[in-house]
Amino acid sequence: MEERVRRCLDNMRQARDLSLSSGIKVIFAPQPFLPQKPVKSGLEALLQVQSYRPVDELVKAYADLRRGLQVLCMPGRVFYMDCSGVFDSERRTVFSDMWHFSDVGHALLGSYMANKLDPILYTGRDEKTG
Repeated sequence: MEERVRRCLDNMRQARDLSLSSGIKVIFAPQPFLPQKPVKSGLEALLQVQSYRPVDELVKAYADLRRGLQVLCMPGRVFYMDCSGVFDSERRTVFSDMWHFSDVGHALLGSYMANKLDPILYTGRDEKTG
């Protein structure tokens, strides 16, 4: 799992550098993550049990990935918007598997991202990079 995270971060670094070389700002936005949702619906609990095991390895890898993406940020140029917990307070079923979610989930995520994107687009600042 560590190798996969390392390769993913290498790819994100390359994508960041390519974008910046063309004058394009970058926003890293890790998506919602089922194992992190504190209260899962019955279906979501079943999806998690029948998915990747052991889940604790996946949780650690996703945390490592999020930390690694934060390291790649640059004030005013590369931003971090952690979306991994967007569904944490949602009691309805939003996940359709470990990573994919329903229309309800897309609406929640879209609203969250719109609020977070506003300051980045207008001031060039986010919560992490100032």
